Amino acid sequence: VSQSRYILAGPGEQIGYGEFVGSVNPEERAKLMGGAIATFVPTLYIEPFGNVNIESQACGTPVITTDWGAFTETVEQGKTGFRCRTLQEFIDAAENVKDLDRSYIRKQAIAKYSLDVIGPKYEKYFMDLLTLWGDGWYQTKEKVN
Repeated sequence: VSQSRYILAGPGEQIGYGEFVGSVNPEERAKLMGGAIATFVPTLYIEPFGNVNIESQACGTPVITTDWGAFTETVEQGKTGFRCRTLQEFIDAAENVKDLDRSYIRKQAIAKYSLDVIGPKYEKYFMDLLTLWGDGWYQTKEKVN
């Protein structure tokens, strides 16, 4: 791991380690993530979803994250990445991440988070909103027709 190059991308400022490249467009982000050994997403707050995590997995690149928030649902421990709580777990994950199956990681991300999968779920949700009435109850099929 000590021979690896750490690239930090995103808004903000250089924080003292790694090569800071700032915000990058989607194409550059895909190149960076797709060519990475892993993507570190060690959030300091309870992450509600974490698009970076999903984008990385869609590139076939495993993630190394903290073990709370949405990561407990979006990172399959030891399969699509590692969720860590201690410094030693992060160190171990940085070594073990190289053994994960990148093809599996990509397939899982596409199967769970692609537009073909998520689109119909959003469509159903918004169609359900059209049937709201009264104090938040949904109409029955009979009332809609």
